[in-house]
Amino acid sequence: MPKIVYWFGAVAALVLAFGIYLYFYSPTYVFRYQVTVEVSTPDGTKTGASINEAIFERSKFMEVILAHPMTASDTSGEAIFVDLGRGRNIFLSLTAFGSKSPKARSFSELLVSLYGLPWPALRDDYTSMSAAIDRAQHLGPRTVPFDRLPLMVTFTDLNNPISFKPVDPQHLDATFGHGYGLKSVILQGTQAATTEKIEKLLLWLPRLYKKALDGGPPTDRYPPLMISASNFKR
Repeated sequence: MPKIVYWFGAVAALVLAFGIYLYFYSPTYVFRYQVTVEVSTPDGTKTGASINEAIFERSKFMEVILAHPMTASDTSGEAIFVDLGRGRNIFLSLTAFGSKSPKARSFSELLVSLYGLPWPALRDDYTSMSAAIDRAQHLGPRTVPFDRLPLMVTFTDLNNPISFKPVDPQHLDATFGHGYGLKSVILQGTQAATTEKIEKLLLWLPRLYKKALDGGPPTDRYPPLMISASNFKR
């Protein structure tokens, strides 16, 4: 067999190995945080909280292929539930889609803006994001502006997924009546375990995972049925 074939095989193997290395060595950064929601009601302040994770990923493989930064971010966890009493409830979901907040952001985007994380414009040293998250974990709580909140909803019947209704965070009284108002939404870094509570409240979540709340596909739908069960649990 000619030497050129051996050389070609060796080069191909090196290229393949390099590609595999880039594919699997895509830095992932995790920011675990607690969200606390406080609501004023005629019966006093009601509070709910969840501990979730924001996951930031950078694909070095795609950066080499496309010669352009390729990043992604998402949230792993569950919506924040507040029992308002008198049979009423409110949920702060994991999606900005459908939110009545004019500058709605996902939780990963909120963490970036509130803590000044260097994302997605990372410097060449891949330790910058890790260092920024470490610092943010010790900076204490941050108040989320109401005009940036993800989708808030209420269910008239917790056992009926299509009984939900979007809620305006700045005007809870328009949905619940006089005496109801959002007091605060607080983000804070934590090392505590993520919470696993919402499936005990919304028993239909496992059945509708990755589906719209009426059981259909979440794509190509008209609002508000494009909201999916994964917006409450991921």
